[in-house]
Amino acid sequence: MNPASLLSAEHIEPLGWTLVHFLWQGSLLTLLLAAFLRTLARSSSQARYIAAGITLSLMLAAPVVTFVELSKAEQPTAMVQTLPVAQAAAATGSATQALAAAPGGDAGWVAAGGDLLSRGLPAVVTLWALGASLLLLRLLGGWWATRALRRSGVGGAPEALRRSVAELCQAMEIRRRVEVVRSARVDVMTVVGWLSPVILVPASSLTGLSTPQLRAILAHELAHIQRHDVLVNALQRIAETLLFYHPAVWWTSHLLRIERENLCDDAAVRVSGDALSYARALATLEGLRGAPASLAVAANGGSLLARVRRLLQPGYQPTAGVSLPVLVTAGSCLALALIVPGLATPADAAPGQNRGEQVRAAIYQKIEAARSRGDLDAAAMSKEALPGLNSASAETREQSAWTLGQVGDKSAVVPLLGLTDDPDAGVREMVAWALGRVGDESAVPSLLGMLEDSSSSVRAKAAWALGVRGDTRAVDGLRTAATDSSDEVREQAVWALGLVADAGESASFERALEDSSAEVRRRGAWALGLLGDGSSLTALERGLSDPSGVVREQAAWALGMIGDPRAVDPLETVSRDDASQEVRERATWALARLRGDDPGDEGEASAPPFDFFDPNGRR
Repeated sequence: MNPASLLSAEHIEPLGWTLVHFLWQGSLLTLLLAAFLRTLARSSSQARYIAAGITLSLMLAAPVVTFVELSKAEQPTAMVQTLPVAQAAAATGSATQALAAAPGGDAGWVAAGGDLLSRGLPAVVTLWALGASLLLLRLLGGWWATRALRRSGVGGAPEALRRSVAELCQAMEIRRRVEVVRSARVDVMTVVGWLSPVILVPASSLTGLSTPQLRAILAHELAHIQRHDVLVNALQRIAETLLFYHPAVWWTSHLLRIERENLCDDAAVRVSGDALSYARALATLEGLRGAPASLAVAANGGSLLARVRRLLQPGYQPTAGVSLPVLVTAGSCLALALIVPGLATPADAAPGQNRGEQVRAAIYQKIEAARSRGDLDAAAMSKEALPGLNSASAETREQSAWTLGQVGDKSAVVPLLGLTDDPDAGVREMVAWALGRVGDESAVPSLLGMLEDSSSSVRAKAAWALGVRGDTRAVDGLRTAATDSSDEVREQAVWALGLVADAGESASFERALEDSSAEVRRRGAWALGLLGDGSSLTALERGLSDPSGVVREQAAWALGMIGDPRAVDPLETVSRDDASQEVRERATWALARLRGDDPGDEGEASAPPFDFFDPNGRR
């Protein structure tokens, strides 16, 4: 049965025009949101969350208002009054005539396009109804799965855990009763329910997290309850279901989820009092990661790397992942394609991009959209990409490796390992990156071998991948790579070594502080601060006199993290006399930390950026 047949003829046309109008309405609202975010680049997560929430609310309201207004009209002309080309059609009797009246163009092809669109409105409505119906079924399935989580596989939580929840509720001024239960059906801590919220705690969290870490993650979940995020998430799902055809809706909703997780992370840090410890708790939690039901809110939402980087690097703001220009261009080109058939050709769709970049951008958008919906079929996408690894074209092999890295399916590890000695350096570099993204301990020996590759870019990417994996087997190889002839390789190796080494590795980082590259010296100071080894005090004090401001700032941060009172005098000198305001502020923060005062937000570690490949190439 045709879904459009359920609507009366008088409703099909205004609904069809409403769907068409939302193409430009959604793009306009998203452009306004992007302008706000760009103008206030350092705005708080709360401001960004509110802006994204208002934008998504307006996206829901715009079609309703448009449909009501169009339904009031008695003539077809009224249905196109809000289109720019219809401004000269006040006295005409049809949409085609209104489109033909557009100034500055050929009336014939405009009229033909408008006529074709008018005749195609039932098909537009039918396709929309089919898509919305399928997504509605998925939404209902998620709701049913969420209800099932509360009823089956649950048991009583330990008394100590219930006490912690009660104490946190009191501290966070949560008046509602919050139940906490042990669940055998979830892999990570998850909140279900809005009116009667329940925190589902897997047994692995009780054994895999320390008491302070568990308390911090509980605070994150309670922040979701305090902010009514389960309800907001349900409303987002409704918006994504009804307006699924506009990419800007998915981008805005994804941004909302990112900022929601950021705000809950901030709440958890306020409770735990230590951003670094909370970041480590998130890293531990990532190892327990699973896929929660779509209407639940889990502690592992969002990108782990982006969240950790935000916690540890001042001023960093994670993005929504999907390229906004791609989304707006897609919506605009789709609108033009509907209104003026034949105008949107592949050559016009992505000016300035080569074919590989267009393919990569399209795949990235597809993956991120599926990931934001929670229905990414990693196995199926990997199966599609795997044949490309055997292509005679190096570009195709590189593209396939990139796709497999983005998808993150472990079944791709063995095929990727087969390309670690590919004759093309670009392919080998992408393979190293993909192995780091996919993550499997079986890749560590091959990545260690790639540290000796003839290409410095490949060696650097292999070092990055070993750092992301965090396997202690990489320590010896990374220690050697930290003396590589390439600045880029040494920088990545020192950063990676800081993530996998213990306090016994301080000598390597002290040597890095003497490196000719300022970025390598900065990474060395960062790693020493992460280790917290007081024996490195002298080396870091020398770092306070480094010619590079970023190194001096990182050294001040590291001294604050180590907390040795012997650093007070040199830090006081720097806080007073250094030429850089950023360095003086960091030294002031470190002094406050040493004296036991609250250092405020500036206590976030200035960690080095995570390397990655964006949808249009490497960055």
